[in-house]
Amino acid sequence: MRVPIPTIELDAHGWCTVVDVIDAIIVALGGPDWHGRGWDALHDSMVGGDINGIEPPYAIVIKNTGQSPSEVQEAVRFFVKMVGDWRTRERAEISARFED
Repeated sequence: MRVPIPTIELDAHGWCTVVDVIDAIIVALGGPDWHGRGWDALHDSMVGGDINGIEPPYAIVIKNTGQSPSEVQEAVRFFVKMVGDWRTRERAEISARFED
């Protein structure tokens, strides 16, 4: 029997900067206060594991990106691409997508 993969939904409404994007992801994953606030730190905690409260497998869905500032939209697209790369290259059991 196939077990469904947990989905973590994030709402981009109110995000204004790249830091807002990263912070929301860290909080949703139960990252510790000392978690780094960059893409490399997200990679380490999401792919490497043993850092966040939520461990793979999981899917991240980011909603309401359509009205966000272009900086946020670009950061979300970059994050989704990176997660896809991690999934392919490192066989990480994570996925990410966004919805306008």
